[in-house]
Amino acid sequence: MKNIEVIDTILYRSENNESIADLSREYGIPTSTIYRKLKKIKDENNDDNDQSLRAKLYDSERRIAKLENDNSIYKEVIVLLDLDNKKTYEIMDTLYDKYQNKHALCRVFNVARSDYYHHLKTRDRKSKIEIEDEQLKIRIHKIFHDSEQRYGKRKIRAELEKEGITISEKRISRLMQELRLYTTQKMKREIRSQNKSRLFPNKLEKRFTWDKANMAWVSDTTHIKVGEHTCYLCVIIDLFSRKVISHHLSPFHDMNLIMQTFNKAFDERGKPSNLIFHSDRGSQYTATLFRQHLYRCGVIQSFSNKATPSDNGVMESFFSYLKLEKLNRYEFKKIHELGEIIEKYIIFYNHERIHQYLNYQTPVSVDKAA
Repeated sequence: MKNIEVIDTILYRSENNESIADLSREYGIPTSTIYRKLKKIKDENNDDNDQSLRAKLYDSERRIAKLENDNSIYKEVIVLLDLDNKKTYEIMDTLYDKYQNKHALCRVFNVARSDYYHHLKTRDRKSKIEIEDEQLKIRIHKIFHDSEQRYGKRKIRAELEKEGITISEKRISRLMQELRLYTTQKMKREIRSQNKSRLFPNKLEKRFTWDKANMAWVSDTTHIKVGEHTCYLCVIIDLFSRKVISHHLSPFHDMNLIMQTFNKAFDERGKPSNLIFHSDRGSQYTATLFRQHLYRCGVIQSFSNKATPSDNGVMESFFSYLKLEKLNRYEFKKIHELGEIIEKYIIFYNHERIHQYLNYQTPVSVDKAA
């Protein structure tokens, strides 16, 4: 057996706890030779271990440097995004549910621990408010669209109160903005200086509030495009309840339009006495035949001052609502199509549309209670 093989055998047997002295005698090899060989093998193994350890340490240092660099970039990105607290907390909440490490999140997002701890304690309460907002949004959306986009925050609040829901107008406004619900805004008309006339006196004098029905009516006409032609609508409203008590649609803007509308209201309301009938100074209202007809009916005629539409503000408002909330959404080709739309709107206006002036009641409900 060669010396190298003998040494390897001796080393192998010594690793199995056999005596070096016994192996030295058995193979005739000095013990010093065996110990030198063992020391050499041990030194070589230590060198290998040191090199492996140094390599692992180098790799760790590189990974740490890379992570520190990445972390610096993440922090710079977060600063550049300029997130508000709410959005930052939303992102942190998502990561917290995954990693469960509040301290690390606060370091990365540069958020004070106390602020984030407070957020974690209160986020369940905020969730309840958000859930309540979502439920309110459903009701607000329905009320808004049931009114065909006419109701604003005040009327929506009144409708919710009828359902036993107490809510501030400010909160309704916020929820409507989140839902992107916007009512059509009216343009304010210029109020010009008054020019009074003895021939056409203003008996109403802007007294738009009355204690009883059939004490004061207001009337006006408006023109509406139908195809290539124009139609004319005459309406009469009782100032007590703001109810539309008569209306008539005609292709002609003449005294007969006014006469038919008035006679229908006068008959259906039981021919009231001491009634004030107010209108503008249109030629149909100032016509001699119509004025004589009112005189024979015992009706007191009243006129707006010249160039002062605010004297008949209730009628101005009604036609404004009619056009903004309904007519402007359509293009009419036939007069009967226009008539159907107007009829539906007036039914809605009288029976369903609540009025701030009426303490958020409908004209019909106030009229019946009279």
